[in-house]
Amino acid sequence: MSRHDVAGLARVAAAVDPAVAPDEGVFTAEDLAVYIRAGATDAVLLKLLKAGGLHGARRLATLAEASGVAVFLAAMPGESSLSAAAAIHLAATLPSLPYGTAIAPHYIARDLVAEPIRPVDGEFRLPEGPGLGTELDEAALEACRI
Repeated sequence: MSRHDVAGLARVAAAVDPAVAPDEGVFTAEDLAVYIRAGATDAVLLKLLKAGGLHGARRLATLAEASGVAVFLAAMPGESSLSAAAAIHLAATLPSLPYGTAIAPHYIARDLVAEPIRPVDGEFRLPEGPGLGTELDEAALEACRI
């Protein structure tokens, strides 16, 4: 079975009790719809930046939730506190989001904001400032200019 063998994954999903999910190459609602129609997924790993930002991620999550497919959020290496802030805002709109979701800004990118996003008592809190709730560190951004 190849990684894009939707029919094969549907046969696996029908034959086993554990939840089945496609690989991490499912980025959009359109990608996910193919797996849902085939009965080839019980869950999806949503990567905010790969899904097209907040709008694309919300479209994917809406389709998944309407279809009974579990949504898990995951951070990607190199994501900044800005993308973590966006993921936290998205997570706040997903009432069915299971615990264990990974929202962790990459340590190298944390200095792009004035106050890095860090968990409090093991949980990330919804940033409360304007926009995504974070303020850019202009000097850090300038240092990245090429």
